[in-house]
Amino acid sequence: MCGIFGYISKSDYRDINTAKKIISILYTLSESRGKEASGLIALTDKKIEFIKEAIPASDLIKSSNFKILISSTLNKNENIAIFGHSRLVTNGVSENNINNQPISCDGIIGVHNGIITNCDELLNDNNELTKETELDTEVLFKVLSKNIKSSKFIDGFANTFKRIEGVVNVALLFKELNIAVLSTNNGSIYYSRSITNETIIFASEKHILQQCIKKCKLKNHFLIEEIKRVPPNGLLAVDLFSLNTNLLSLNNLDNQDFDISYKTRDVINLTINDDLKFNQKNFNFNKNENNVKIFDNLYRVPTGDIHNVKGFGLGLSYVKAISDAHGWKIHVESEVGKGTVFELIFK
Repeated sequence: MCGIFGYISKSDYRDINTAKKIISILYTLSESRGKEASGLIALTDKKIEFIKEAIPASDLIKSSNFKILISSTLNKNENIAIFGHSRLVTNGVSENNINNQPISCDGIIGVHNGIITNCDELLNDNNELTKETELDTEVLFKVLSKNIKSSKFIDGFANTFKRIEGVVNVALLFKELNIAVLSTNNGSIYYSRSITNETIIFASEKHILQQCIKKCKLKNHFLIEEIKRVPPNGLLAVDLFSLNTNLLSLNNLDNQDFDISYKTRDVINLTINDDLKFNQKNFNFNKNENNVKIFDNLYRVPTGDIHNVKGFGLGLSYVKAISDAHGWKIHVESEVGKGTVFELIFK
């Protein structure tokens, strides 16, 4: 399973250095649940920005993109929310960054821990929806968005969860709603509110929150014994203005409505290589062992007795050496007659 975590804070009395440490510790601890890819969402008053890369969280934390996004968010004198994801791949190759999280679609921006096993059935039942990635999370978000728009907010969640087969643990923000939502069908989300009620933190495991409070020396701010669990088929709604919370059950909707304030924010994907929207399925590349060997020193793709391509097999080995020296990743998909796509992922 993947790891999700978050930090929601009022503008008042926010200590930036402490906030940075909390986020880094939560991310580092969440990496134990998945290391193939990582991503981050940052909400401020006017926008929701996100990044994602096919690298472990421990590497993303060191990147300039992460540091700039965290600093620019925390330095604003505004209420903010920061959610993170550490991915264990179940479907959709992580090297194709569009398959990593966060996911933004149809007004929902969020992260998901779990796996949906009836995606094809959900798409057949909602045949107006199209799928752009290989992720079950995309299907979940699109079905959820459709149901929210066609009914009351809480009913939209309940109706979606009833149709889902598999595991759902989500942390969501919305382009036009001033709330954050933590919702689960198996109870794998834990949260804690600070004593002064100005900060909420959450994670996939109670142990992660306990360790964060200890490592960040927050015992005077968060009570370990007050860590709470979002119950199975539960929904925690956080008002992003007041940080007031409503914990609701999706099993019984009687008298469980609540007020939602509206606020439109720009959604911005800061990940350069994801903006390219490259999709390997458009090329239908067949597996080719040469795609790995071409980075070896002096390797040339064998062509039998025909030698009509010049070269010594050195160029791509130099590219790989430079990439490794900088801690970058390089990936290639290629097939004769179809084309070649190189992807470089920078730290």
